[in-house]
Amino acid sequence: MVDGIAAVELASLLLDPTPQPLTGGLDGWRAEPEPDGMRLLIRGARDRAREQLGLLRWPLRAFARGAYPALPARRGAPVDVVPVDYVADAIFALSQAPEAEGGTYHLTAGADATNVGELVELAAERFGRPAPRLITPGVYRRVVHPLLVRASRDQRHRQALAHSEVFFPYFAMGVVYDDRRSRVALHATGVGPTPLRRYFDRLVDFALAAEWGRRPIPRAGAAEGATPRLAGPPAQVPAPSARSGVRR
Repeated sequence: MVDGIAAVELASLLLDPTPQPLTGGLDGWRAEPEPDGMRLLIRGARDRAREQLGLLRWPLRAFARGAYPALPARRGAPVDVVPVDYVADAIFALSQAPEAEGGTYHLTAGADATNVGELVELAAERFGRPAPRLITPGVYRRVVHPLLVRASRDQRHRQALAHSEVFFPYFAMGVVYDDRRSRVALHATGVGPTPLRRYFDRLVDFALAAEWGRRPIPRAGAAEGATPRLAGPPAQVPAPSARSGVRR
């Protein structure tokens, strides 16, 4: 096997006694330079982020469907989310700094990370749903969650609650990543993480356009901001004019 071509096919191609003559010419054809490793790394990071909406995808999708009347969460628990553009720009900037060679850098929101309380408020405003009640994780796990699963009459809600169990521990964690070293190294470049509240609506727009990951969005369309805004049912996804205080 050579680059996915079976040996017999390769032999037929090389030893074809009656090759077809080339029609036209090579005018206008130009070989593209091979991308360097850094460009491939940045492209891969961006593609990966578009394919996987990350840890927020499933909880936000379930919340949009009304599956979360309550959550096992602590309002102040940090939610460290950064846009992939920051990661790509930071990787490139650090790769150009000789003093950064061999170092380890946390490309995170660090002390500026959002928290569960703010994320709940953003989601409630965007999807036009009441904010879920936040309950101490131990009480929720032993008492509330089993009752919610059994009491729900909607099969999709029961499935969403069951599938969400793996995410519940993240809603109460107190982990804060120390990104001071990254901030110092990137300070002169102007590269830094954007607060989630400034691009939350855009993140949801993309999730809806991609049908929560079921419909791939071409790289060019995503890069140019060409993803369509899906209005959806008014009760779930209000139109922009119907939402007050939209955060950009």
